[in-house]
Amino acid sequence: MKVSICTITYNHESFIKDALDSILNQKVNFDFELVISDDASTDNTSLILRDYQQQYPDKIRLILHQQNVGVVRNFYSAIAACQGDYVAICEGDDYWTDEKKLQTQIGFLESNPDFAICFHRCRIVFCGMDPIPFPDYNETTPSITGFSDLIRGNYIHTPSCVFRNHLFESVPPDILNLRVGDWSLHLLNAQKGKIFFMQEEMAAYRISKKGFWSVRDQIFKIEYAIEFLKNIRPCFSTKYKREFRTSIADYSRFLLKLYWRNREFGKLIANGPSLLIKSIWN
Repeated sequence: MKVSICTITYNHESFIKDALDSILNQKVNFDFELVISDDASTDNTSLILRDYQQQYPDKIRLILHQQNVGVVRNFYSAIAACQGDYVAICEGDDYWTDEKKLQTQIGFLESNPDFAICFHRCRIVFCGMDPIPFPDYNETTPSITGFSDLIRGNYIHTPSCVFRNHLFESVPPDILNLRVGDWSLHLLNAQKGKIFFMQEEMAAYRISKKGFWSVRDQIFKIEYAIEFLKNIRPCFSTKYKREFRTSIADYSRFLLKLYWRNREFGKLIANGPSLLIKSIWN
């Protein structure tokens, strides 16, 4: 099998058809499978998934959790089930906008064995809410990046990502306890090769009020990034020790400035001393 598409779902009945149709309409010259893992949805998502599987029994494999396992465990269980040489990601509330997306990205990775990941621009779509200021992560992203860049912040939109499968043996247990899975996955893969950024816009990334990450304020995101880096640091080789220290220090300095700018004096008093230590610990 050349490519596995990994799709995770939870209460996505309003969106899942867009995602599945955009995947099944891909124009490619290789075989692919669609691995879908549903985290015990309480709406009609699983019914829609079963209907699609009946229509495409040779393409679709379903993992239907009977109990909610959480987004990260659901995500990594789907990744583990992918059998292809490459894995593409399209979560159940996102969709692809270019029918040649897979062919384009797989073609690049086939021709460039020193790259582990490739990704591209995404259209931002606000769903059920007014548009909010949302930074274009890739406005200044270089064409070629690597682990040292990615550890400073995740700039890869999930539905844009394709990577080589089986670059790491197993997922460290500590990573399964996190609340966000894609950044850790990209870091695990980036240990094994470079990252290529394509300028083409080939997918849509949906933002809704129900999302854990996109609608959070800046302080929350920076606080989470610091805790994330501290928690995953033991999962990686000590050769990346300096990169982790530098990134945590940079985030800590920025968070101190945010607390002061936003008059979060309670947090500044409570967390300031430890952040100050982290900010010079590089």
